[in-house]
Amino acid sequence: MGVWIALHDATIENGCMYGVPGSNKTKTDYFMNRSEDAQNTLYEGEEPEYKIDNSVSLEVKKGSIILLNGDFVHYSRHNSSDKPRHAFTLHFTEGEQ
Repeated sequence: MGVWIALHDATIENGCMYGVPGSNKTKTDYFMNRSEDAQNTLYEGEEPEYKIDNSVSLEVKKGSIILLNGDFVHYSRHNSSDKPRHAFTLHFTEGEQ
Protein backbone atom coordinates (compact mmCIF):
# COMPACT_ATOMS: atom_id res chain seq x y z
CA MET A 1 0.00 0.00 0.00
CA GLY A 2 1.31 3.41 -0.92
CA VAL A 3 0.21 6.76 0.47
CA TRP A 4 0.98 9.84 -1.66
CA ILE A 5 0.27 13.25 -0.10
CA ALA A 6 0.41 16.30 -2.37
CA LEU A 7 2.40 19.17 -0.88
CA HIS A 8 1.59 21.30 -3.95
CA ASP A 9 -1.20 21.15 -6.52
CA ALA A 10 -0.33 18.34 -8.97
CA THR A 11 -1.28 19.17 -12.54
CA ILE A 12 -0.45 17.79 -15.97
CA GLU A 13 1.90 20.75 -16.48
CA ASN A 14 3.92 20.12 -13.32
CA GLY A 15 4.12 16.35 -13.64
CA CYS A 16 1.10 14.87 -11.87
CA MET A 17 0.79 11.14 -11.37
CA TYR A 18 -0.81 8.93 -14.02
CA GLY A 19 -2.39 5.54 -13.45
CA VAL A 20 -3.51 2.58 -15.55
CA PRO A 21 -7.15 1.75 -14.74
CA GLY A 22 -7.65 -1.89 -13.75
CA SER A 23 -3.93 -2.65 -13.47
CA ASN A 24 -4.39 -3.44 -9.78
CA LYS A 25 -6.40 -6.54 -10.76
CA THR A 26 -3.24 -8.34 -11.94
CA LYS A 27 -1.05 -9.65 -9.11
CA THR A 28 2.55 -8.40 -9.26
CA ASP A 29 5.26 -11.04 -9.09
CA TYR A 30 8.18 -8.76 -9.96
CA PHE A 31 9.97 -7.24 -7.00
CA MET A 32 12.90 -4.97 -6.27
CA ASN A 33 15.04 -5.79 -3.25
CA ARG A 34 18.25 -4.37 -1.82
CA SER A 35 21.31 -6.55 -1.32
CA GLU A 36 22.27 -7.31 2.27
CA ASP A 37 24.96 -4.62 2.18
CA ALA A 38 22.44 -2.17 0.62
CA GLN A 39 24.89 -1.46 -2.21
CA ASN A 40 22.94 -3.12 -5.03
CA THR A 41 19.38 -3.42 -6.25
CA LEU A 42 18.21 -6.94 -7.04
CA TYR A 43 15.18 -7.77 -9.16
CA GLU A 44 13.21 -10.98 -8.68
CA GLY A 45 10.61 -12.44 -11.02
CA GLU A 46 9.77 -11.73 -14.62
CA GLU A 47 9.52 -8.08 -15.60
CA PRO A 48 5.96 -7.43 -16.78
CA GLU A 49 4.98 -5.46 -19.86
CA TYR A 50 2.63 -2.64 -18.96
CA LYS A 51 0.16 -1.13 -21.42
CA ILE A 52 0.01 2.51 -20.48
CA ASP A 53 -1.91 3.68 -23.55
CA ASN A 54 -5.11 4.07 -21.50
CA SER A 55 -3.46 5.88 -18.56
CA VAL A 56 -5.40 8.65 -16.86
CA SER A 57 -3.99 11.75 -15.19
CA LEU A 58 -4.48 11.98 -11.43
CA GLU A 59 -4.52 15.75 -10.95
CA VAL A 60 -5.03 16.70 -7.30
CA LYS A 61 -5.01 19.77 -5.08
CA LYS A 62 -2.44 20.48 -2.37
CA GLY A 63 -3.25 18.36 0.70
CA SER A 64 -4.95 15.60 -1.29
CA ILE A 65 -4.08 11.98 -0.54
CA ILE A 66 -3.83 9.23 -3.15
CA LEU A 67 -3.90 5.64 -1.85
CA LEU A 68 -2.10 3.18 -4.12
CA ASN A 69 -2.60 -0.56 -4.22
CA GLY A 70 0.81 -2.23 -4.60
CA ASP A 71 -0.23 -3.72 -7.95
CA PHE A 72 -1.51 -0.44 -9.40
CA VAL A 73 0.66 0.76 -12.31
CA HIS A 74 1.44 4.44 -11.84
CA TYR A 75 4.08 6.94 -12.92
CA SER A 76 4.74 10.66 -13.31
CA ARG A 77 5.82 12.67 -16.31
CA HIS A 78 8.26 15.56 -16.60
CA ASN A 79 7.49 18.81 -14.82
CA SER A 80 7.30 21.24 -17.76
CA SER A 81 6.25 24.20 -15.61
CA ASP A 82 8.07 26.58 -13.29
CA LYS A 83 5.98 25.33 -10.33
CA PRO A 84 7.09 22.61 -7.90
CA ARG A 85 5.21 19.37 -7.39
CA HIS A 86 6.51 17.90 -4.16
CA ALA A 87 4.81 15.08 -2.31
CA PHE A 88 5.26 13.07 0.86
CA THR A 89 5.09 9.32 0.34
CA LEU A 90 4.76 6.31 2.62
CA HIS A 91 4.86 2.65 1.61
CA PHE A 92 3.67 -0.28 3.67
CA THR A 93 4.94 -3.72 2.69
CA GLU A 94 4.72 -7.23 4.03
CA GLY A 95 7.70 -8.37 6.06
CA GLU A 96 9.09 -11.61 7.33
CA GLN A 97 7.65 -12.76 10.62
